[in-house]
Amino acid sequence: MNNQDYIVGELRINAAGRYVIKNHELHCGDCVQLYLCGKWVKTSIEAYDGEYYFVGLPGLKPATLLARIKA
Repeated sequence: MNNQDYIVGELRINAAGRYVIKNHELHCGDCVQLYLCGKWVKTSIEAYDGEYYFVGLPGLKPATLLARIKA
């Protein structure tokens, strides 16, 4: 798979407090890949007590990280 199979962009937080990639809003259970230390890391987004987090990446606050989801 190459990046043509994905929506790729900077991970941002929108006005509603949700993570977005370009104009695609992420929700609980969505699979996402984050570009960390030169490689794509698979994870999913979840929420606890009103805060979103990435499974397996405790404490990560990925403001403006490069991210991708399947198109």
